[in-house]
Amino acid sequence: MSKVRVIVSSELSKVNPNTLYEHWVNYSGYNVLFCTEVNCLMKDPLGAEVQFVDSTERQTYIVPLCNHHATSGLIIDIGETFVAPLRHEESSESFD
Repeated sequence: MSKVRVIVSSELSKVNPNTLYEHWVNYSGYNVLFCTEVNCLMKDPLGAEVQFVDSTERQTYIVPLCNHHATSGLIIDIGETFVAPLRHEESSESFD
């Protein structure tokens, strides 16, 4: 069980959520068809920014969520979903 807070207002708000989802796929090596909120069965996830609730660090991660959850600003459970750091040293990707 991993509780995360969905971030809906950041400097990346203008970035296409499909680009964030592609970043997650490239980093994780996975491709999912459904939202990763544990009780959601909505298809066609988008890349959403999240931060772990029980962590002192404020690093932002990307996870696949449906439009409803990706724009909710809620604390949700993503179970054991793989999270991709928004930025990492090995990546040349930039969202600025």
